[in-house]
Amino acid sequence: GRYRPRSRRRCCPLPGAQKNSPCQRGPWGSDEGPGNIRSRNPTGIPRRMNLTVGVLAFHGDVIEHMEAAQNAAKNLRRSVDVIPVRTKEELKRCKGLIMPGGESTTLAKLCEREGMFEDMKGVPYLFGTCAGAILLAKHVLHKAPDQRTLERMDITVDRNAYGRQTESFQNQASAAFNGHYDNDLNKAYVESGNYYFCPVAFFSG
Repeated sequence: GRYRPRSRRRCCPLPGAQKNSPCQRGPWGSDEGPGNIRSRNPTGIPRRMNLTVGVLAFHGDVIEHMEAAQNAAKNLRRSVDVIPVRTKEELKRCKGLIMPGGESTTLAKLCEREGMFEDMKGVPYLFGTCAGAILLAKHVLHKAPDQRTLERMDITVDRNAYGRQTESFQNQASAAFNGHYDNDLNKAYVESGNYYFCPVAFFSG
């Protein structure tokens, strides 16, 4: 007889497929999990799980980070509670913790004062901006005496790569929008701004 190749079964869920068909089930026999293309999400956390994400709220751009987290949750269509974290009890509620910028030694000392520094190492999901990134690093250059970090990220951070915080300044900066100057004034847009020195991270892991 004539050879007829076997047809390959489609592994992606089809609109008309039954809910409990092999094409719809994940490796755990349900419609959740990485085996189902509909369930894949960048967080790797089941969508049905309610999350609490904290923002370390001692200083820095706390409100801005909270708003960014809320907007991200909205875009991902996830139910996420974003809370400010200043105590050990608030930290215990969090599945994730965002650490804003600021002064890294001050942040570490305040966390130690509240007895939450060691517990922060056990938070499953951590994100750090500027000073927060310094707190995450395993290796820190130009660190203050006895300065501690969480050592959760295998990077080396130069804490004062551009200078010390005391050398920050305010000045005017000019810029042209979309490469064009203002037609009426024939000059670039000028705005006063604050310039802060920030760390440099060297990814070594």
